[in-house]
Amino acid sequence: MIKKAKKWLKTFMLVGTAAVLSLSFNTDTFAKEIKTPSTSYRSIIEIEDWGAAITKVIADLGKPVPQGSVSTDTFKVHVVRSDERLATLFLEEGDRIVTKAYASDKCGHPAKMGKYVVLEMKIAPDDTLGSALNYDAAGTRFNDWIDYNYTITQQKAIITKAGTIQGLVIKKLAGEERILVDEFDTGKATYGDITLPYASGFMVPARAVRIQLIQSQQIKRTVLHPKRHSPILAALTY
Repeated sequence: MIKKAKKWLKTFMLVGTAAVLSLSFNTDTFAKEIKTPSTSYRSIIEIEDWGAAITKVIADLGKPVPQGSVSTDTFKVHVVRSDERLATLFLEEGDRIVTKAYASDKCGHPAKMGKYVVLEMKIAPDDTLGSALNYDAAGTRFNDWIDYNYTITQQKAIITKAGTIQGLVIKKLAGEERILVDEFDTGKATYGDITLPYASGFMVPARAVRIQLIQSQQIKRTVLHPKRHSPILAALTY
């Protein structure tokens, strides 16, 4: 009888200890979950040989994360595209394919520790989800910048020394950068009764520029016309 009582008491103590440890572990886990402030993203538009494409988004997580803590499947990137010139504004929507993901600084440069994450995405001439332009065939017959709304949804937890970041849904657009395009000023000029749009940018005078191109292990020199500012590429081969 005494042996049974001791055995029962031992079992009870083991179960109780396991319950306390489990509760302690769960409490500790929840305590380490990081609460992030309001999040946002910025888009990066680059000019490809077929046109302008949104190549990446830079998500502001609000808290620093280490390099290697995110991967291509940490976030799902969904986009809705529309064109305000059309009678039916909606163009299409779908999920972008993330090809690369890494922690970065505010400018999108890779960093050992950063509160931003860059998500690079697949682009191609026939991948319209990534296009930043739309051609209005029925109306203006011009390309123009589209309106877009991205939703960046976290799929996997991000583990940091300070705790775990999870459950993020990022929808707020904090700005966009158009590589090369933003270097030009745009406007309109009128001469008589004709008004035309223009784009202008600063370029170094050709006489001060010397360009060397390396192609097929041959050095080619850019020849500059002596009376013009624009270089004429004669591609003389040594």
